[in-house]
Amino acid sequence: SPHRCPTCGKTFKNTSGLARHRHGHLAAARPFKCGLCPKTFAQLSGLLGHQRSHPPPAEAPPPSPGTPQPSPERPYRCPECGKAFKGSSGLRYHLR
Repeated sequence: SPHRCPTCGKTFKNTSGLARHRHGHLAAARPFKCGLCPKTFAQLSGLLGHQRSHPPPAEAPPPSPGTPQPSPERPYRCPECGKAFKGSSGLRYHLR
């Protein structure tokens, strides 16, 4: 039978998949926040892959008033210090 996550109900074929998934529910395990939506990621690669799903910067909606977000021109934000970058390579270099 499938293994079900008690937090969100998602099912997995095996316990290792469920364990990996449950680790992602921990807030501390998801330090990489998308600057254009509320999604967070455990790894930089997950964030960078996700950010490709957003419209190009010229089409990105403006941030909500009073919400600290990077500008559409600099959507890659460091989870440690908040500095924003134009491209993923700048963020990767900064995180070294």
